[in-house]
Amino acid sequence: MFGILLLGCTSQQVQYPTPQATEQVPPGLIQEPVSGQGTLVIAAADKAVDVNSISQFIITIDKTEVRSKTGTWTTISTNPVNIELISLKNDETNAFLGEAKIPAGVYEEIRLSISQIQLIDSESNTHEVKLPSNELKLKGTTIVDPDSTSTARIDFLLDESLHQTGNGEYLMTPVVQLETRSNAEAKSEGNVVSINGGIIRTNQKIGMNLKGETKEGVQVLVGSEVVVNDNGVFVIEGVEILG
Repeated sequence: MFGILLLGCTSQQVQYPTPQATEQVPPGLIQEPVSGQGTLVIAAADKAVDVNSISQFIITIDKTEVRSKTGTWTTISTNPVNIELISLKNDETNAFLGEAKIPAGVYEEIRLSISQIQLIDSESNTHEVKLPSNELKLKGTTIVDPDSTSTARIDFLLDESLHQTGNGEYLMTPVVQLETRSNAEAKSEGNVVSINGGIIRTNQKIGMNLKGETKEGVQVLVGSEVVVNDNGVFVIEGVEILG
């Protein structure tokens, strides 16, 4: 497993106190934190995937934001970052992406603005990978308590997300496992970051359909026949499942 993290701290090397053992809290028992500021950590990762025909898979994220329970969007990072998923998976590491301190409270959605995805195959050919939408919106509860660290780990399931048309074009309909924690421990050493402990607030699988909509349990089935119509729009001649 590997990931990309946004650390809400002021230095590249930081270690937070070890929290109590991780536990999962039912949504109905969530209590909103009092006023103040806390640290939010966002991580992206990738499950194992057959990479025999892929040497690099590069996602460019231009902006990362979170939406509070009141509807206010807070920017975590506006620095464009190229994330190479294959090498990170092979090294089983987390890559540092950015940092922010944000007001304590309940956050209900994460939004990643993706400007480009490139796939480099085993013969060094570069392919542009299309997305139904350049915004990846992930709904899930994140609790940020004052003077503490919260995390949101976005685990990309690349083997369930990548599709190829009959003429060789690539389409990514992201499927991710979103896990959020409060009162967690995050440690950064250069560009490598780890997350430990804390209380699990959200742990769910979210996918994007061909309209660019994201929802828990949505997935374009791998093996479905994805084609491009006369308008250049990807359509599917298989099955799209809804949770």
